Amino acid sequence: MNALVIALMEDPQQACTIKSCLHEAGHTVIVVENFLEARVALLEGHCNLILSDVHLQNGGNVFDFIKWCKREPHLKPIPFVLLSVAPPETAKYLSEGVRVAARMFGAAKYISLSKFEPGSLMAELAEFLPEPKVKPRKL
Repeated sequence: MNALVIALMEDPQQACTIKSCLHEAGHTVIVVENFLEARVALLEGHCNLILSDVHLQNGGNVFDFIKWCKREPHLKPIPFVLLSVAPPETAKYLSEGVRVAARMFGAAKYISLSKFEPGSLMAELAEFLPEPKVKPRKL
C-alpha cells in the first residue's frame, strides 16, 4: 500500500529531493509551496501524512499551519511531521524549543537532518507510512 503525502516545502530543490525519495519508496507526494496551497490541497482530499518544512519564510508560520490542521476534524488524526534539513546554526540552537512547541501544537514528530540522506528520512518517517508494495523486479 502506498501513502499520499502532502508536503509543504518552499525550497524547490528540497521539494524535488523529498518527492523523489518518497516516490522511490512507493508513495505519492503532492508538493505545495505555501500555507494557502497546503490548505487547498488538504481540503480537496484525504492524505496519510502532512510533512512541512519547519523554517517557512514565504508561506506563513508553521505553528499556525499545525493549529489549523488540528482544528479541522478530518485532518486532526493525520500525522503532522516537521522537517528541517541542513538547519543554520541559529535553527540548531533553537531546535529543542521548536521540538517542544511542535509537540504542544500537535505535531507527531520533528525531524532534523544535518544533511539530506534518503535512508535517514525514510527511517524517521517509517512509523507514519504503510509498508510500500514491493516493486516487481525487471528481468
